[in-house]
Amino acid sequence: MRLQSLSLSRCVRLTGSSIRDFLVSAPATSSITELNLYGDTIFPNPMSVEELRDVFTRAPCFTSGELVYLDISSAPLDQGLLDAMPTQPKLRSLGLSYIPGLPLGVVSEFIRSKAAQVEILTLLGTSPELAPAQPRQASVSLHSQIIRPLCTAPFGLGTARDTEMLTRLRVIELSTALLSAVGSGAGSWRVVRSKGGRGWYVDTACGWVQGLAVHCCGGTWRRATHGDERWKCSRRQMGMSAVV
Repeated sequence: MRLQSLSLSRCVRLTGSSIRDFLVSAPATSSITELNLYGDTIFPNPMSVEELRDVFTRAPCFTSGELVYLDISSAPLDQGLLDAMPTQPKLRSLGLSYIPGLPLGVVSEFIRSKAAQVEILTLLGTSPELAPAQPRQASVSLHSQIIRPLCTAPFGLGTARDTEMLTRLRVIELSTALLSAVGSGAGSWRVVRSKGGRGWYVDTACGWVQGLAVHCCGGTWRRATHGDERWKCSRRQMGMSAVV
């Protein structure tokens, strides 16, 4: 048996050492591409710093770089642990909620340098800069440390539209207090809420589409706005469309 998806979310009877041993040593976990170790303030992730380090550096699902979905919310993460994690070039969704001591700068650098393909990020109750007691300052920190460095095209000789983006991040799940603080959003970023009370900060004007050909876009993924003729042409010829 080879597992592709595994969720151990809020499994309160599991110890951190049992999770570590399973992920590191069990042949069935070597091909996992979707791993959910979610915990929250009531049922936190049971793993210690050393157990997490062992998983990041020895578990095949991490060392292979094949992870597409990862949620390690409430884990005792710090910069050292994230530095120890191998590059995750295929990761698209990353859960980092309920880690109040994790600085936004550390999150930003990890995504930029090791997980640039991440599109969806959860930050509920994470980072001292996003503290609900200072919602206005939290909104400023979110834009200055996450959105601006990760989601804004660097300007070169060409226009921003013709410049490849540093990351694919465009959906961030936040607390309701912080979503209220951002108000109507900034630029193309808008608040999207569900009927269940969850909410996301979403770049509604952009989608990720593949270049039509090597001569057109270099064969790489680039950000394109809805008004971009290249985006429209890509949709028509390749059957692709923006997710949001």
